Amino acid sequence: EVIHCALWGKGGLAVQELQEDGSMSLVPVDPELRPSATPVYSPDGSLLAVPMEQSVVLFSLLSRSKQGEIPVRGVSQLHFSATGRFLVVFRRYVKAADGKQAEPNLFLFALSDVEHAIEVSSWVQRSFDREKTIQWLEDDSFFAKINTNEVQFFATENLQDAQQPRFRLSSKGVASFAISKGRKDIFVSTFTPSIKGQPGFVEIRKFPQIHDSPITRKSFFKCDSATMKWGGKGSTAALLVKTSTDVDKTGKSYYGESGIYYMKADGSLSQNVKLDKEGPVHDAEFVPDNTGEFIIVFGVMPAVAMLFGSNGEPKFSFGTNMRNSIFCAPHGRFVAIAGFGNLRGGIDVWDLDRKKRIGSSESPCSSTFSWAASSRFFLTAVLSPRLRIDNEVKIFSYYGEERASIQADMEAAIGGWSNEKELKRDTDAVRVKGEFYWAAFAPAKEGIFPDRPSSPNRKAKVAEAQGEKAKAGAYVPPHLKGKDVALPSFRLREDDVNIRAGSLRKQSTSQPVRAVVGMGAEDVAKATKNRRKRNRNKKSSTVGEQKDEEEERAEPITVVEEAEAPKNLDPEAQWAKKVRSNFFTLCSVKDFPWGFTQFAVVKYLMQEKALKKKLRQIVELQEKKKRGEELNDDQLAKIASQKVGCCNLTLMIALTCKVGS
Repeated sequence: EVIHCALWGKGGLAVQELQEDGSMSLVPVDPELRPSATPVYSPDGSLLAVPMEQSVVLFSLLSRSKQGEIPVRGVSQLHFSATGRFLVVFRRYVKAADGKQAEPNLFLFALSDVEHAIEVSSWVQRSFDREKTIQWLEDDSFFAKINTNEVQFFATENLQDAQQPRFRLSSKGVASFAISKGRKDIFVSTFTPSIKGQPGFVEIRKFPQIHDSPITRKSFFKCDSATMKWGGKGSTAALLVKTSTDVDKTGKSYYGESGIYYMKADGSLSQNVKLDKEGPVHDAEFVPDNTGEFIIVFGVMPAVAMLFGSNGEPKFSFGTNMRNSIFCAPHGRFVAIAGFGNLRGGIDVWDLDRKKRIGSSESPCSSTFSWAASSRFFLTAVLSPRLRIDNEVKIFSYYGEERASIQADMEAAIGGWSNEKELKRDTDAVRVKGEFYWAAFAPAKEGIFPDRPSSPNRKAKVAEAQGEKAKAGAYVPPHLKGKDVALPSFRLREDDVNIRAGSLRKQSTSQPVRAVVGMGAEDVAKATKNRRKRNRNKKSSTVGEQKDEEEERAEPITVVEEAEAPKNLDPEAQWAKKVRSNFFTLCSVKDFPWGFTQFAVVKYLMQEKALKKKLRQIVELQEKKKRGEELNDDQLAKIASQKVGCCNLTLMIALTCKVGS
């Protein structure tokens, strides 16, 4: 099957065709087909409704030809029904002069015959939102339209019935509504904002019993506007409500406050979703696999992205990063978590089945994201009027490899589309004249493209295409390369590691033990345990006792203790005991020195150096004594310990030579 991607620029319309093998070609369309507003795909992707100055053209992507035309001038927005049988056409509201009634500006057309569309009904509508003003049931049997203080429901079985509402759901101050998915057990949610100190609220009712009492109701004291999104089907349907206020009274944000609530359609659960990081709720989306799972990006930057289960509890964390948008692939297997708007355009693609990131890419200044119906490609676009220079459309594979780049050449003369070269598998660029206003992949009927897992050899392809280099890690000394040793890790920012991917709790705030190069995992664990125990005993132990405990417990090798000596030993005997104890400690390790850990070898060398230094000091003191200088008791005791120091040093050198031979 061929995947279609339509682009609208100053040069008109063009269609990008993608084959299953990854080859692409840019096909220009009739140059006279110049849209005046954003085109819209039909749900099955077979038609593209193109608003023109004088009419609406129904264009076929397969044959790349005009199929029909609707004579309505000045159209600004279009909206297909759920099955594509109807088309809603909206043009700008114009106030009538002399107090007369305004002319209808919202039209409903039946497309049973594409060549001859039939006008079903028309209304006067001051404003129009493609996703909120009119919504359809999944089988197009009913559609609902919001009006002042009510939601009207129209039946479409008979086109004459579509002119007058069948049901009316009256609610004072209702601002928006949403209809759940599915053909059975359909639910309708309505939102009423806060008015004159009264809290706003969301109510859920079952269709068509909309006049009955609501199944569940949730009130919000801080709510000027709300966005409602349904997930799941039938009795397992659930609703996400993202609330926001215009002003943050705490002064922490210029953009107001926001919150997120989770409500089940059967009324069994209605709660505030608990988020463990302060800050706004950037985005929230249900996973389109009807399991009831949903993803939320929240918190101050770097934000946290987290997957929640159908019970509203955290299930998996995608980590912290500079991200604020969620885009789920049509099959629900992959999800792209991106940072658009005032962020630099980073994109992470995750496999939800394996809970693993499969690729990353970057598309700076992008304002549009669209998944292909096959879930194997996605595009990003830099569009006008948000940015009038460097307009560009990029097409990526599902694991983040850039496959094509279509750029708009602002300096070239305005004309038709360029079709000078074909886009290959590798990253090519085609210069297209003019600005870009819109770009999106065409949808497709369910079942045309199978749900395929990620390719097993995709990593090799990405490395070959992008020429990735291995990231530089921590420095490893030459003698430790290839060995299983713990290396010290450093962090640039504390927020970056508060929540890592796959972890659902913050890291401990206690300071970790710094790992020494070459220090084994057992040594690190033992040092951490000893440190915690020392902290617990710090208040109850004296300084001297604590110091002795540290010396004993921090030692990673076996210690041979001698019997306790009398406390009234002379200085020479005390010095001899200390040197002898340290020496016996070193000798207790089997196969010395090759059986030592690196820590033990370092200690051996330090003690040998200390003994040599001690002997040098004794020689200097002896020379002072010969010159007749007066020495204190400590200096005399050090001279008396000369024999013990020489003996220990001789034994250490002899033992090293013996084992080395």
